[in-house]
Amino acid sequence: MLLMFVAAASASIVAAKPLSPPLTVGDYPTALAAQNRQASIVVHTLVKPNGRTESCSVVARLGDPQFEAITCAAILKRGRFKPASDSQGKPLYGLHKNVHNFWLPDMPPLQKFTLDADYVLDVKSLPGGAANLDVSINLLVDQQGKVADCAPDPDEAQARYAQAACNNIAALWTPAPLTNLRGEAIRYVRQVKIRFEPGNAGTP
Repeated sequence: MLLMFVAAASASIVAAKPLSPPLTVGDYPTALAAQNRQASIVVHTLVKPNGRTESCSVVARLGDPQFEAITCAAILKRGRFKPASDSQGKPLYGLHKNVHNFWLPDMPPLQKFTLDADYVLDVKSLPGGAANLDVSINLLVDQQGKVADCAPDPDEAQARYAQAACNNIAALWTPAPLTNLRGEAIRYVRQVKIRFEPGNAGTP
């Protein structure tokens, strides 16, 4: 597959970003710590256009399942975000993905979750012969779950590769449609990590 590295002027699309960590040391239950219980939790947080949390869902877990409810309860109670916005600056719903670890200092940590690439794209080569290159792009997803717009994340240093990812991702990968708590289909912004690898076929 030939990737399009055509230059395109993309207005900024902003993903929801936390203003401060929603979980603290105090969220670690004393009873679970006394039992040496640990966990690593990956969550999706749906953020409202006003920056408040709408919902929280666990998408992966290692360790004790009791930490799932603890994590989402803290996020829903204290989570505050800079809201997502489209290229016109209009606030939108945002889907934020993050890892929260509950580890004890005197215990060997569990296997650590990392936020791996959402999609891999193949290229002939990378600068300096690198084995891979990760970039962050922000997708505007419509009510049907289709990519309506895309732009490199404003903090992304590799803008050329991020723009190439935007030029190709809509034809290759379909995000999930989302609804709010009222059951209404929503437009939302989601940050996506794209990995470029030499000679690797594009697969989810």
